[in-house]
Amino acid sequence: MNRQIISIGTAGILVGFILGFFTARSLVQPPPEEIAAAEESLPENHPGLETMENVREMTAAAEAEAGNVQVRVELGNTFYDMGRYDVASRWYREALDLDPDQPRVSTDLGTSLLFMGRTSEAIDQYRHSLSVQPGHPQSMQNLGVALFSLEQYREAIKIWEKLLEINPGYDDAAKIREQIESARERLDSLEGENR
Repeated sequence: MNRQIISIGTAGILVGFILGFFTARSLVQPPPEEIAAAEESLPENHPGLETMENVREMTAAAEAEAGNVQVRVELGNTFYDMGRYDVASRWYREALDLDPDQPRVSTDLGTSLLFMGRTSEAIDQYRHSLSVQPGHPQSMQNLGVALFSLEQYREAIKIWEKLLEINPGYDDAAKIREQIESARERLDSLEGENR
């Protein structure tokens, strides 16, 4: 008889715990329709609530773990994707301060700088990437873009041609060929004006 009472009491406690867990969870997290309505009221191009929550969690992790390179890279990538290049560059710099030999992160920092109009700094950053990993394709492609934007067409063409020579199967090879052609046309136009 005592075993039966104990079993019924244990089952009641377990059921109560499960119901309490799900009730508490529903109180903490709003229903999906409320989340969707809240996100619809955000300004255009504003990150969603889930993204903002991820940013909050990653920022807390970065503050708690001074040596965590990866969380800084993820924060940089998140802000980069939001178009917040100023904030992205901060996180990329912090990651590179901890581990300077990351060509992808260095290139992403360079591209953030390029989007902020700091082209000379971007070029320096791409060159740093290439000093860490000579022939790094994305660094070469972006360096060419930065040089092109400064009307340094010959240098851009050299970089892009070398990129295609080193990486003939590069994913963006067709785009690179178009950029080379565009740089040649602009160079011919400038030379024609100077005759």
